[in-house]
Amino acid sequence: MTLFFERNRLNPFANLTGILLMAVMMVGLFYVAKGLFWLLAKAAIFFLVGALILHYPTVLGFFKWLWNMLRQNVLQGLVLTALSALLYPVVFTVLFFRALLNRKIARIERSIRTSQQGEFVDFEELESTLQTRKRRVEPAGAMTEDPYKDLFE
Repeated sequence: MTLFFERNRLNPFANLTGILLMAVMMVGLFYVAKGLFWLLAKAAIFFLVGALILHYPTVLGFFKWLWNMLRQNVLQGLVLTALSALLYPVVFTVLFFRALLNRKIARIERSIRTSQQGEFVDFEELESTLQTRKRRVEPAGAMTEDPYKDLFE
């Protein structure tokens, strides 16, 4: 066993295969990321429209946040705006999935609220005028005699 380690230590090209394998993997990851970015760039407009349809306050909130960053710290706001413009496929994809998540959360909150408070039911008002309600109410003196008085004699 010591002979094996001795032999590797003397070989100057022993680490070359590891370095080459790592370089091939890095190049492969670069092309995978490049292809994924290209695919997201083609679908970016659909992601933005989908985010606007699903939950538009999410998209508005992002742009308001970007505007507030520009107003508070100009340099940081410019850097974030430039990065958002440069990486728009990733930003629109994240906005789409955030809008999807916010819509799901809103639906769950609405279902919890309706289960706790109940649903509002539309009703039709039957007596809409004051005259019809007054006609239905009996005069106050009509009920002077107690119907239960003969039960307790």
